[in-house]
Amino acid sequence: MVINVSESQIANLHHIEKLEVEFDALPGLRLPATITEVGREASLTTRTFPVTLSMAQPDDQKVMAGMAGTAFASTGVSAEEASGYIIPAGAVFGEAVGNLSKVWVVGADSTVTSRKIVVGRVTAGGVQVIEGLNAGDRIATAGLHTLAEGQQVNVAGAEG
Repeated sequence: MVINVSESQIANLHHIEKLEVEFDALPGLRLPATITEVGREASLTTRTFPVTLSMAQPDDQKVMAGMAGTAFASTGVSAEEASGYIIPAGAVFGEAVGNLSKVWVVGADSTVTSRKIVVGRVTAGGVQVIEGLNAGDRIATAGLHTLAEGQQVNVAGAEG
């Protein structure tokens, strides 16, 4: 099976502890798989890398070439890696001076303030923020490069 892995996730392949595949034609049958090849170049169109998975042919079913399916990966995460907050990768922007990572925090008055953050690893759900955010902080996830300090924004889902 060949899967396409985004460029933001390709560096995390070494975290995979368990890999299984399930083919649409064989629902409920998950086969253990291994990574046998990782493409060296991302697709110019999708910005994904081809990753080839191999698995043993099951005794009681026949996996045929061209069958579609889904790959399931489980990773091992240390306590340190599990700490912090996971935010969308697109919510993080940077400053070349000082090589800083930042987010726009949306205040109670719907104005934005940039805040320096310390990022950890990239996960399937986004980017881990180790320092710089607090529980309940709201962050901007769109239009990051057009925002300015103190600018008022519309908050999705907010009444009014």
